[in-house]
Amino acid sequence: YYLPDRDFVMLRYVMIVNEKCQVTIQLSTSKPNVHFKVQVFDGDNVLTELEGCGHCVIPSLFLSPIETRNTDEESGTVTEPRKYSIQAFVLYDSWSVTDSAWPYISMIKSVENDARLDKSSSSKKGKSRAGTKTPKTSAPPQPHDGIDVSKPHWILRVVTDLEKSECIKVEEDKGKEEELKMMIQTWDTDQPGRSKKAQKSRQKFLDLYALNKEELPDDVSTILSDAGTGSTVTGGG
Repeated sequence: YYLPDRDFVMLRYVMIVNEKCQVTIQLSTSKPNVHFKVQVFDGDNVLTELEGCGHCVIPSLFLSPIETRNTDEESGTVTEPRKYSIQAFVLYDSWSVTDSAWPYISMIKSVENDARLDKSSSSKKGKSRAGTKTPKTSAPPQPHDGIDVSKPHWILRVVTDLEKSECIKVEEDKGKEEELKMMIQTWDTDQPGRSKKAQKSRQKFLDLYALNKEELPDDVSTILSDAGTGSTVTGGG
């Protein structure tokens, strides 16, 4: 789903390639007049970028793994998987979200933030915390196809030949999440229990916001914006 972001980031994904292959990248948005830019990176180098409105297609892109010469033999090479990054940004602030969609978006963000905190606490103890309390915010309902098309969403497809489908893996870029997790762990090391206190303070603020929201004038709108990423459907054929 589309989660509004202060930096207008729509999505960040990585393509892990272990053999040479050719791909087509398609991105579409549920709102047809959204302007956006799609970029594909190899490390810090931009391989290609394209702007679209509601839909765009990068028709052909050749990807390859990392190849290095085998120093233990006179000839031959060693291949290692290479990571390519896909990023998309909303342009011109063109994706506004209706008031009716905000409660659902806030719920998804709360679930993701609670999950990050739970994972951070679990990794700090070094073991799984079976039987822990379920977060107060319930997970958003999902229809049978995985996407509620009535909510703001986008669809990313990375398509390649059927025989090459095992040569590429597409997954969400967790780099920002890992940085946040490390930062929280550092906080807890320096100040034990800080993440739990922060979680409680955040929940108090959300509860207060929920109580006071109806009292705001009609011409005042308060938007709570956390960095996030959208759910996606990826496919190959």
